[in-house]
Amino acid sequence: MSNDTNVFRVIWGPQRFYLSLGWKTLIAFALVVFLPMGGLLFITEQTMRDALETETAHTLEANLRGAWAAYQRPLEDVRIALVQASSNEQTSAALAQHDATALFRILARQARRFSYVDLWFAVDKNETVRGRMLGALGNHFNFGAGLGRALGTLRENLITTELLARELFTSEDPERFAELPPLVLAQVIVAPVKEQGALIGVMLLDDNQLLLQQIQNQLTIENTYAALIQDDRVVATAGLPGEPFPVGAEIGNALDRAIESGQVYNDSREEGRRRTMVLAEPILNGDYRSVGGLVLTVNDEKIINHLARNSRQVYIFIALGITMSLAIAFLAYRDTVRPLSAIVAAQNAFAEGDHDVRTEIVTRDEFESLGSGFNRMAEAVVAHDRRLAQYTALSSLVNLSMSPQELLQGTLGKVADISRASLGVIYLIEEGSNRLTPKAAHALDLEELETLKIGEGVPGQVALERETRVIDDFDGSNGLVLHLGVGNITPRQLAYFPLVYRGELLGLLLLGFAQPYPAEELVLLEHLSRQVAIILNDTSAQHKIDDLLNHDPITGVANRTYFTTELDRHFNEAQRYGTDLSLLMVDIDHFRQFADRFGYHMADVVLTTVSGVLQKSVRKSDILARFSENKFALILPHTDLEQGLITAEKVRKNLIGTSVGQLDRERVTISIGAVAYPDPAVQSPVEMVRRADQALIKAKQGGRNRVETAA
Repeated sequence: MSNDTNVFRVIWGPQRFYLSLGWKTLIAFALVVFLPMGGLLFITEQTMRDALETETAHTLEANLRGAWAAYQRPLEDVRIALVQASSNEQTSAALAQHDATALFRILARQARRFSYVDLWFAVDKNETVRGRMLGALGNHFNFGAGLGRALGTLRENLITTELLARELFTSEDPERFAELPPLVLAQVIVAPVKEQGALIGVMLLDDNQLLLQQIQNQLTIENTYAALIQDDRVVATAGLPGEPFPVGAEIGNALDRAIESGQVYNDSREEGRRRTMVLAEPILNGDYRSVGGLVLTVNDEKIINHLARNSRQVYIFIALGITMSLAIAFLAYRDTVRPLSAIVAAQNAFAEGDHDVRTEIVTRDEFESLGSGFNRMAEAVVAHDRRLAQYTALSSLVNLSMSPQELLQGTLGKVADISRASLGVIYLIEEGSNRLTPKAAHALDLEELETLKIGEGVPGQVALERETRVIDDFDGSNGLVLHLGVGNITPRQLAYFPLVYRGELLGLLLLGFAQPYPAEELVLLEHLSRQVAIILNDTSAQHKIDDLLNHDPITGVANRTYFTTELDRHFNEAQRYGTDLSLLMVDIDHFRQFADRFGYHMADVVLTTVSGVLQKSVRKSDILARFSENKFALILPHTDLEQGLITAEKVRKNLIGTSVGQLDRERVTISIGAVAYPDPAVQSPVEMVRRADQALIKAKQGGRNRVETAA
């Protein structure tokens, strides 16, 4: 490898023929695996005694019958319990009314009885989840064909084994089921509920030692082991020493194909000096399709002596395969590391600022293409940087702490400087209308500019068609003129650019030039317009985020963070200018009882109703915020204590006459604590909040539904 003239070289001689990295890896794998294993199988199978195979196969078949019975037994009691629960009128009523609390209690009783069942659900006839132990309601999950049969005309209660999505389990307990594969094997028990839906229990079979231990206890033959398989791997065993198929082990293509096609598998395997007979039957789901298999294996010690006589030949095959695979592996290593090192070195040099670096790789495989691709990428980056260097300055203008008007005006001024435009206007689409409103102007009087309709005139057509348009020899018929201070002049050329971001029209950019702009640089102006659209979109998004961060999501009023900021600001102004400032702390009486008796939805209704009454009862200049779970705070600028008490009493009475949702017989009242500045006991915003809380406590201790001060 050399680096003269910044070129990294790897050049194979002309005698090399093309061999891709994939073929090299495949050949090495085949030599390492298939050659020794093929020799081992050839020698042992030629001398295997048919009688021993027949005897072992019959033994496994007898044990498999008992294993199937043990496989079904754990959930039979669950099915019976669910059938009893589903026939209960309370269950039917709870499912019909979508009563999540009642359904939770029904499922919780089953969960306490059958701790080995992982998930419990109650679904309606539309297969929507209406009850569960944990997780959100209203979801749709695929529980397999069993659910459809249970909800259909036959209304069967049944137990099936299904392949279920991992999301079904992680939606219930993300931490416990985080390591599950995308599809998992599980037993599903479904009991229909009187045309309302069904109750469902799900037991995860992946790594379920309890089930396999129960199956293991049914086996009567020594050295026999049971396992559950899914796809091409083992998902559950009894966890006994000496198991030929531990959890996670691959089962082999032949066994996988047999199970997948729904056929019984009966064969043998050799592992070293041990011979293992394998018998497997597929597990069918509700659609009678194979989703896994139940496997029994038995170690036959009689075969060990027979295999020992052939060990020398087996070792010869293995040694030959290892030797050849090492040779191919060495070639693959050399053909991989050297060109990769050259490409990585060139990439690092390029990343450190050497944009003249290039590669020269002639290997007659994929690395040659990779090196050429790096060179094309480097050249494209350099050309792109040269072309856009003078236009990247616009991104430095983006400061989301600026007001929207300041950002618009600053962006337009920067665009005018870069493009050498004599005048400019940014029009924005008013939300919910088809009008373009001027929001920023350069060298024009913004007040004199008119609102435009989309589709009318040149600007409206540009907005409608979303295509750039340039007008040469402009005659000034629409009144656009440059304000020069000592006189006015009409521009000679106008360019209209639609401001589009991700397919959404945000507005229009108008630029006017005293001299015609070079046509070949028009594409650069279009690039500028796209940057302006990105800035407009980012600004809008940031202000929406700021609004969400400063407001309570339930009531829509300001949150505690915003309250603290505003109280600090108003308190400092009151101290500086000697003005009055009042603070009301409002608490909803017996709020927890509403939540406990009527549910959290009704508690939210109470919160929104109270906040609505508070907003309607105060001035627009007053600041209402949700201070905590059931407490609101009101900042009343330029209000002394007497006026604050009048406002508090007005709020309290207004709420008494307001109905709250469906609580016709329940009366919602509030207690209010009031404090005002100036007050010798209030020297900071923190002390003002503390004094208001003291007054609130006094009001609640005095019987609630009243207004008190801390004095």
